Amino acid sequence: MTNNIVYLVSGTAALNKESAYKHINSLKGTKKDRPLRAHHSAKEPIRKKEDYDAFCNYFLTRGKYRNYLLFVLGIELGVLRSCDLLKLRIADVFDGRNCRDVIYGVIEQKTNKRKNIYITKKAQEAIMLYLSHRKYKSLNEPLFLSQKGNQLSTRQARDILNKAAKEIGISYPVAMHTLRKTWGYHTLLNHKNDNMALIDVMRSYKHTSPEVTLRYIGYEEDHRRALSMDFEVGRTPYWNMLS
Repeated sequence: MTNNIVYLVSGTAALNKESAYKHINSLKGTKKDRPLRAHHSAKEPIRKKEDYDAFCNYFLTRGKYRNYLLFVLGIELGVLRSCDLLKLRIADVFDGRNCRDVIYGVIEQKTNKRKNIYITKKAQEAIMLYLSHRKYKSLNEPLFLSQKGNQLSTRQARDILNKAAKEIGISYPVAMHTLRKTWGYHTLLNHKNDNMALIDVMRSYKHTSPEVTLRYIGYEEDHRRALSMDFEVGRTPYWNMLS
């Protein structure tokens, strides 16, 4: 079985590894000579609420409260990259009695910049549910623990989501990046009439333009699909309908 790998070189998708390296060699000595990055498949957001509910039910009915929290926070705190999410300590979200409303001054691993993270009601409920079943000695312990008592790795987190997706019959690839995109996708979906929503999401992702954000979260593909499906030869032109 061959892996479905798309190699991205300077924003250009190559069909296979060989052609990707040929493209890299042609760029040597230029400013476009960038490192090769491989993604096993393009990650899309979770668009359907029934898929979201299926994940939640899968984890909850099996008593997998840590995995449920991972799924919920990955979406609800989607402004955080997975590497930053997995670094959270219990004390970041819980003061010993109550769940916090805000995580102040989270330092992003990629940018080394600080940002405040707002904890939604859904996220707070998931945190309290998890901690009610979690045995811990110190609030300084990692929020997400592996079975060996270490901080959960990004690979372990990805495997948890992959296994759940397969067992509930999700056909598209799911990883931590999927959850982050889901936050942006539904934030814009829920604020269609808010002109600032796209700008806020773009800034949260540290993107350079709204176009990059729309492509990242899958909105661009949705719009292209809608235009294609709405195509019809011979339809009365819009301007004739106004006359």
